[in-house]
Amino acid sequence: MTQLRGGRKINKKRSGLKQSRTFRNVFMGVAPVFCLAFLTAFLAASIFAPINTSNAAETTVTANVTYGAYSLNLTAASAVSLALNASSNGVMTVGESDISISTTAPSGYKLYLGMTGARSDTNSLIHTTNSANVITSSGTIGQAKALTNGTWGYAIPSGSITVANDFDTSYTTQTSGAVNTSKFAAVPAGDDDPVLIDQTQAANPTAKTIPVYYGIRAGFETATGTYSNKVLYTALADAGSSSNLFISPDESPAIGTGQSDTLTVTTTLVTTSEVEVNAYMLTSSQYNNGNPDLANLNSAKMSCTKNTGIDVLQLTCTAPANAVGTYYVYVDVPGYGTHYSKQFNYVYNFYNITNMQQMTANICNDTKYVTTPKATIFKGTNTNGQTGVITSTSDVDDFKDTGNATNSRPNHPGDPNYVPETTLVDTRQTNINGTNTTVSYRVRKLADGNCWMTENLALNWTTTSYQFTTDTSNVTATRKANVATQATSTNGVPSTTEINAWKEGATAGGNWNRYLSRSNGTHTETNPSQSGAAKTNLTGENQNQGTYYNWYTATLGTGESGSTVGVDSTDDICPKGWYLPRYSGSGSWMTLIRDTYHIIKTQGNQSEPEGNTGANNTLHAFPFSLPYSGYVARESGATVYQATTGGFWSAAPSSTTDSRGLSFAGTYVWPEHYDYRTAGFSVRCVARRSS
Repeated sequence: MTQLRGGRKINKKRSGLKQSRTFRNVFMGVAPVFCLAFLTAFLAASIFAPINTSNAAETTVTANVTYGAYSLNLTAASAVSLALNASSNGVMTVGESDISISTTAPSGYKLYLGMTGARSDTNSLIHTTNSANVITSSGTIGQAKALTNGTWGYAIPSGSITVANDFDTSYTTQTSGAVNTSKFAAVPAGDDDPVLIDQTQAANPTAKTIPVYYGIRAGFETATGTYSNKVLYTALADAGSSSNLFISPDESPAIGTGQSDTLTVTTTLVTTSEVEVNAYMLTSSQYNNGNPDLANLNSAKMSCTKNTGIDVLQLTCTAPANAVGTYYVYVDVPGYGTHYSKQFNYVYNFYNITNMQQMTANICNDTKYVTTPKATIFKGTNTNGQTGVITSTSDVDDFKDTGNATNSRPNHPGDPNYVPETTLVDTRQTNINGTNTTVSYRVRKLADGNCWMTENLALNWTTTSYQFTTDTSNVTATRKANVATQATSTNGVPSTTEINAWKEGATAGGNWNRYLSRSNGTHTETNPSQSGAAKTNLTGENQNQGTYYNWYTATLGTGESGSTVGVDSTDDICPKGWYLPRYSGSGSWMTLIRDTYHIIKTQGNQSEPEGNTGANNTLHAFPFSLPYSGYVARESGATVYQATTGGFWSAAPSSTTDSRGLSFAGTYVWPEHYDYRTAGFSVRCVARRSS
């Protein structure tokens, strides 16, 4: 009799499904040996359920119900050694390995038996020096059979386990000696499902002992020597939940890319690589409240590989590029009669949304996918080692993060040395005039934590029936932008009629309630009405001039004459999820320019504090890209100061006739500039991080 190693008992408590497994080499021949060892993992769950009731006297009764940690204990004899001296008619040896198992889990346990290790593909015992010599095994738990020469198997007295079986009522150990008709079964090979040998449906805190017998019979046809293989016991304790599944990442941004995404799926099942496992990505209807019809869901099955070198079942799966929404990852382990499931979300993020209207504050501020850049990135270092404003196209590209090849994740995740950038379509322009016109805008997340348009709004309409709705615009109710008094220039050169529409005449503010806008032509990089040096100055970093709006139009009528000073308009012309810059605080021109980037110290005629480049040129360059787009003068109705001045509305009035905005030129930057609402300024929108 050969004793291999001492037994061991592992008893852990952990949150999740509890499992135990036991394995050792099985050796056989002149001194054949079975060795069984155990690995255990435990289920721990906790429920806090306060119950509040009250009677007429206002007495509150509170009950706190807590479940403790579920435990699972599994031990077995450290080794079973079987030795025999073969004869012509056959000789048998039978050894016993008692299992002790208990659990406090309310749904009890399931105990499985199978093969494991390097030769788990077979349930034969294999000669340790000549693998061609084997001792085979046959029979099942439901059809056990007597051993014949050159075979081995396991047996459990039929009354010792609850699973239906064909074993005898009792067994005894015996040393090398006479053969008998006791029935044994084959341990399933690792390529097959493990066999369920015992289970309970309720907690079993008192240890149950299960005697397991291993028998072998050999004749002269069996070569002498030592034979071995490994047997594995696996115990699963269940608290009535199968949702112990861990997914990394816990949500996928693959939407819209047409590309798959890689998920790491980890269960709490301690198992070997041979166990069959299938993972699915199911819709809510396919999930069917946890009862999916897996036989008809092959199309939802993910391609997975099992990871090695860890104690639990872990998969690396390729998930499909599904539409945004709620899904379920469902992992089925049919061999152990168990499954795992967890809700999974396909999400929009900064790099995979395609429309302006899809942007939200959460997307802009989702640190998993978009980083807030440093406030010093507007400065670059040239070839001479001098720090200055980033202006050249090549330098700009070095500081931008436009996402990876699938446009779903950043190229430089978590790196604040890069400015996140994406390009989004304003869906309103597609149908605003009944034509299929696509207008997109470059968007960047800046150091204030907000996402800003870095191109001027160029929304133009000519139809009298167009309405701004809550589905696509930043409005609290549907608003119709009448065209009766609107002057829209379609070629960048306003006509006399269009110029006169903007004039105030003798009464200051006389056109305050007219919907007025003036396009600088198509959404192009330069102003068609300019030429020479002026045109060149307008093209810095491909800056589009967009469209001029009076403040009445910029606020869609909610910023009317007499509006409360310093109170932001409720509605504006920006896309849904976007806003005109605020009067103050997050999303305001002052907070962005002075408090975040420290480009100026106060409003007024200021220069960049840490250099000799004018602050106005800093705003003209990366990452702000604010063009010298000029404005429409209220007195003359003409477009003036293009290529030398920039003017941009904010959402709040400064008096009964004026409103706030950003203005900058060659000698000043003024984030709280004010001008008549009847003038025509450009619009930049911000998706605010917070109010």
